Amino acid sequence: MLKNIMGFFHFEMVVTVIPGLVFGYLRWDLPLYLCIGIFVLCIILYSYFKKKYKESKGANESL
Repeated sequence: MLKNIMGFFHFEMVVTVIPGLVFGYLRWDLPLYLCIGIFVLCIILYSYFKKKYKESKGANESL
């Protein structure tokens, strides 16, 4: 089950975050730096949790 969660996070970011930021920039006139900042934050969080997942997966295999 945990194997499928990483694919879900990637899918959720592509389907929800990116179109939401584009919509916010075009419709609500959000500043471009804010949209880029939110996107970078999403990438950082995705990378962080992917690293933590790999670490926990490695720790579980050694038990």
